[in-house]
Amino acid sequence: MNLQFIKYYLVLADTHNFTRAAEKMNVVQSTFSAGIKKLEEQLDCKLFYRDKRNVRLTPEGEKLKDMAKELMACWNKIELTYNHHESKNLSVGLLKNILMDAILPKFNKYKNQYPEYAIKIIDGSAEELKKQLIQEELDCVIAKEHDITDPAFFSSFLYEERLMLTVHKGHELASKQSIYLKQLDGLPFITRTACTLYNDVYTKLANEHIKINPVFATENDEVVKGLVTSGVGCTLMSKPNKVEDNLVFIPIRDAEFISNIVIYWHKDNQKKNLDCFLRL
Repeated sequence: MNLQFIKYYLVLADTHNFTRAAEKMNVVQSTFSAGIKKLEEQLDCKLFYRDKRNVRLTPEGEKLKDMAKELMACWNKIELTYNHHESKNLSVGLLKNILMDAILPKFNKYKNQYPEYAIKIIDGSAEELKKQLIQEELDCVIAKEHDITDPAFFSSFLYEERLMLTVHKGHELASKQSIYLKQLDGLPFITRTACTLYNDVYTKLANEHIKINPVFATENDEVVKGLVTSGVGCTLMSKPNKVEDNLVFIPIRDAEFISNIVIYWHKDNQKKNLDCFLRL
């Protein structure tokens, strides 16, 4: 079995589109399609349902997914072990104040599978990280969708961040199952200046003629949480997997502040440890 065909399969399973998948593999579409066809012939089954626009996995294709990932992880580990000329460090750029517990499982899985290789994490603004990625100081960047639009880079969706009203447990709104945006009017508010949706939030508030009462502004989310917990004011934040005891996160019924978080990397970056990280 040709391992390249397994790579083709995994990329197509992720993108659901032959054109985008072939582009990610840096091959012409006819070569890519032929590779998928040969893999299906070798396995004697149909892996994908095809239509004019997109593709999706068949039940047999779904069954192959985990095994294919394990196979590629094993092969990548062999290559990393015996490739002594390639850097063993993976440099990852992280947008400031991104929801860490949504990303940590990916980092932990990488460290568990490849304990001999180090991850260097650098946080910064979108512009700072973009510059370092272009200068090849970083292998990949985790940031907001559309932060990097340069065609020289690939991107892949990781997760969604959704802002909620965040208050301390003794706040007058803490018992609400949800709120309307107008209920923020006049509330003491802590501004998260590094929030990925900062402009969207304040544009929406202005359009709705909602006047919050800004009492503090900081780019540090730990400071924000401390101030909210102390009852200084409320804020808008994404709800983490593990919520601190004194914080309450309340959905907003009539407004959606959503940001897609993606990972960017250069099309020409062929480092095996990056490939391992991307496939987790």
